[in-house]
Amino acid sequence: MSTPAPAGVWIITPGHAPTRFPTAHASGADVALVDLEDSVPPAAKPDARHTARTFFTTLASNGTILGIRISSPTTRDGIDDLAALAD
Repeated sequence: MSTPAPAGVWIITPGHAPTRFPTAHASGADVALVDLEDSVPPAAKPDARHTARTFFTTLASNGTILGIRISSPTTRDGIDDLAALAD
């Protein structure tokens, strides 16, 4: 049995803006993503990778699905994104 993709309202929060994480969690959106790809300036990516992990330390109490948007895993940024999340 396959699981359908979530529909409805999505909120995407830049990974280098942790002050926005609580708002994303409480927004009532169906899906809340932290973005490590193109919303984060290259110079801010290392800190954003570390900070993005905190996005998942607090679960949304309203049933919002939490996710992350990474760079393509065929790029150095994508590999660094995955490595930071795995640590």
